[in-house]
Amino acid sequence: MVKSPCTNICTMSKDGKLCLGCGRSIDEITNWGYFSNKEKEKIIKKNI
Repeated sequence: MVKSPCTNICTMSKDGKLCLGCGRSIDEITNWGYFSNKEKEKIIKKNI
């Protein structure tokens, strides 16, 4: 199981596209529980 990259700094960018804490989009955040481990790893690597 891939752990959420949430840093508890839940503030969206000025354009509302990305969380400044974890770098995920609102869709990635809200659907995190539905993604496969491979999809989660891909999201995390994209945001490093």
